[in-house]
Amino acid sequence: MPALSDPPLVVGGTGFYIDAIVRGLADLPAAHPEIRDRLAAEERAAPGALHRRLERLDATAAQRIGPANIQRLIRAVEVRELTGGPFSAAARTPTSFRPIILVIAPDRTDLHRRIDERCRWMFDHGLPEEVESLLKRFPPNLPAFSIIGYTEAFRLVRGLCSRVEAVAQTAARTRQLAKRQLTWWRHFRYEQVRFVPAGVSPDGILAVWKESDACGDS
Repeated sequence: MPALSDPPLVVGGTGFYIDAIVRGLADLPAAHPEIRDRLAAEERAAPGALHRRLERLDATAAQRIGPANIQRLIRAVEVRELTGGPFSAAARTPTSFRPIILVIAPDRTDLHRRIDERCRWMFDHGLPEEVESLLKRFPPNLPAFSIIGYTEAFRLVRGLCSRVEAVAQTAARTRQLAKRQLTWWRHFRYEQVRFVPAGVSPDGILAVWKESDACGDS
């Protein structure tokens, strides 16, 4: 990125990807499919088990990774099993540039309304059918079935809950995730984080960027 003539604009992604851009990536072992499958199965059998285990193994990583972020939890525990060391202690390769991070902070009521609408839309537009199709081709311990929405659709197609319950549970977990994401950003240890209200115009975003220390940096 420092070699580019114009500042790049990176949009979307989770905190993990932004963190990787700002602070670099750690040198970690490759994924181990058997370990991942086992950990995913354990989490499905006892939701929350992975996060509780990570709290015992690596409290620092457990504070950074929420209970709903199953893939990150699996990776953190997997690294611990493969290396014997804590996931949070892995050394990073630092970056040589200073980006500004703009976090869209929507109104809470509007955010919850959008989440509810989105979850209903997902179940009305093929999510249960997609899960049924996946179950015909893959085993029930597929890591995807641990993702928010897929877990609830899995329970629905297996007759373990009603459609109303599945939608409500998906919305509740999504609201919890949104809250954790905003909390994560508020505690993100990087000086160039700016919160902007939802609906801000491109000119407004440009003004925030121009006012930052990152403007003009290489």
